[in-house]
Amino acid sequence: MRRKVFRTMVWIAIMSLLVSEGLMLVQMLRVDDLIIQGNEESGAMLQDLSSAAMTGQMTESLGKLAENKAEYANDKMESFASAVESLAGQATNILSYPGRYKPDALNELGPLDMGSTICLAAYADGVDPNDPAVADDLALLCNLREAMVTVNDSFPAMSTNYIAMENGLYLGTEAMKEEYYSDRNEVLRFNSFERPWYVEPMEAGTGTFTKIFADVDTGRATISYGAPIYRKDKIAGVCAAGIYLDDIEKAVTTGTIGNEGFSFIVNGDGQVIFHSTSSSISDSTFDEGTDLLQTDNEDLKVLVAGAIAGGKNVGTAVIGNSECLIAYAPMSSVNWSFMMAVPLEEMLTPVYRLSASMEFEYENESKTVDGILQSTYVIMLLTVIGVGILVAVFALRLSKTLVEPIVLLTDEVKKVE
Repeated sequence: MRRKVFRTMVWIAIMSLLVSEGLMLVQMLRVDDLIIQGNEESGAMLQDLSSAAMTGQMTESLGKLAENKAEYANDKMESFASAVESLAGQATNILSYPGRYKPDALNELGPLDMGSTICLAAYADGVDPNDPAVADDLALLCNLREAMVTVNDSFPAMSTNYIAMENGLYLGTEAMKEEYYSDRNEVLRFNSFERPWYVEPMEAGTGTFTKIFADVDTGRATISYGAPIYRKDKIAGVCAAGIYLDDIEKAVTTGTIGNEGFSFIVNGDGQVIFHSTSSSISDSTFDEGTDLLQTDNEDLKVLVAGAIAGGKNVGTAVIGNSECLIAYAPMSSVNWSFMMAVPLEEMLTPVYRLSASMEFEYENESKTVDGILQSTYVIMLLTVIGVGILVAVFALRLSKTLVEPIVLLTDEVKKVE
């Protein structure tokens, strides 16, 4: 009987202990799963939020940078065009009201003029310099020679400025050359009638920029602006100037973000006229002269169409194998657009680094939690064993305490019987 009671008490104690320890184990495993799941969800959410925030911030920054670059280039071109328009206005005033001005003449040239900007006259083929109409126009327009030299010297990027009249007279600024004074008795010849800077303003009746061309003397990229000159209400000639585009080209080549970002300028026809070459993802698609409206890249084509329409925006297109943010802004004075591109992956690199760092921290945290749980399991096992021994000892004593009186009572009853 004592053994039955002992066994029963031990099994009840052990089962109670196992049930409580099992419930505790289940709760601890659940806590472990919740910690891991929470870390994973937090990491994913943080990456999504960081990516969205970074993309939004870079979209805004790229758009502003493109606008600033476009405004810088546009201001230079507008200032240049305004100077030409000012000279054309003065020439119009002189020719329209000749009685207000005294006839003037060009300065005699000599060795001391070497290295300076001078003003000289030339004539189209077949034009007689002694023709009274031509000579009178030269005498009047010589009133502008100092202003023409001043304008030329005020714009370091200006190659030269000049006036070409319908009667074949040409008056222009040049850097002094020895031939100009050694051959000073020889008539200089220059034909303006087929030059774009002359033809286009004469036909349009308003100021126009030419297409880019290579300067004859230097080979540098140059553009001219021509503005019509009037004699009263009749167009009589053109005042024009050429400007080197080194500063504009520099703005393009330095207008990049990151290692793989690049920039380019397209004209009103969607053709690339300048392009930075620092990026490995900008392939032959962006070679100078390429018509981007004819590309197979539909997303890029849409962006270019928006750019040449005079808009400003930021969109995306795949260039090479990289998805890029592309911003564009107008250069309205020349009907060009400044465009900048940067790979999204490069922009989001800091986010990826943060995510990798967090994953590393989460992994370490999970290992720490697992270590704590394993230690807890060992403690629980040792606790079960220790409690089991205590229960066995306690049950043994308790069984003696309960069973011995019953045995004595049973013996006494038997004696009475």
